[in-house]
Amino acid sequence: MFVVFLGATLWQCVPPAGAEVARSRGERDLVCPIERVSAYRAGHGLYVVRGCGKWLEYDCISSGRGTIYADTVCAARGVAMVHADSATSQ
Repeated sequence: MFVVFLGATLWQCVPPAGAEVARSRGERDLVCPIERVSAYRAGHGLYVVRGCGKWLEYDCISSGRGTIYADTVCAARGVAMVHADSATSQ
């Protein structure tokens, strides 16, 4: 019982694989240092990545096999457009 509880607790401390993969893609696509890039889950498999006053949306899927990050793939939603962040453009 303790092992199950410990495993569930540790799992919650691990960031979702989709968020980390999307953040890594965002670093490249937004041309922004990784320290300034954040990602959050906006829906089932949809992640929004923000950094350097811009944002992108990614659809991420995971095969559920292998290591956490190796089997997760994120693709820009629709045409890969970079949007100005409304908070910084006003």
